[in-house]
Amino acid sequence: MVTTMDRLILYELFQHYYSGDFLPFTPKEWKELAALLKEIPTIYSNKQINQAISILEEVTEEITQTLPYDYNRLFVGPDQLLASPF
Repeated sequence: MVTTMDRLILYELFQHYYSGDFLPFTPKEWKELAALLKEIPTIYSNKQINQAISILEEVTEEITQTLPYDYNRLFVGPDQLLASPF
């Protein structure tokens, strides 16, 4: 079960993701983030979050190069946003 404190950690993580703070991350930094999340047992024991952490561990240089384009397509535009803020 994910606790209230765990939810706050995840919301903080999402806020940084949505604001673009992770765009300059290298594959090594993505792996370090995954390792930090694994240290929180109640978060890591959640099946969906565990799957997401596994994806973070597999980030490659090629993937990091596409992240700014994916981010812009989702949150910036110029076309219709795939993840509207409203």
